[in-house]
Amino acid sequence: MATPIENWYEIRVNYEKVAAFGPIRQEALDRAWDLIRKVRYDLYRGKVLQIVEVLKVQTKNEKGQYSFTRNGLRETIIHEEHPTQFEDPTPKGCVSPIPYDLSIL
Repeated sequence: MATPIENWYEIRVNYEKVAAFGPIRQEALDRAWDLIRKVRYDLYRGKVLQIVEVLKVQTKNEKGQYSFTRNGLRETIIHEEHPTQFEDPTPKGCVSPIPYDLSIL
């Protein structure tokens, strides 16, 4: 019988899980980075991308006593990137003004 994985990396797009790699080892992190590199400009263009480390941990009850099982999750963001959008403030068909310090006098 296989043992359950208690720690893993998640790829999240706009804060929703789309892939998971585990257990936490360098190979799993490399696979997560490879996926980010392959899809950041195509499939997930213009979206927030994250690599999150997820660990199962023991929680405490209201008395401060630890539980007997690992029933909680601790998440740590390893990498996060946001889309960059440049908007041209000049309306279409108009010529953008030249700043004073760049104009020829």
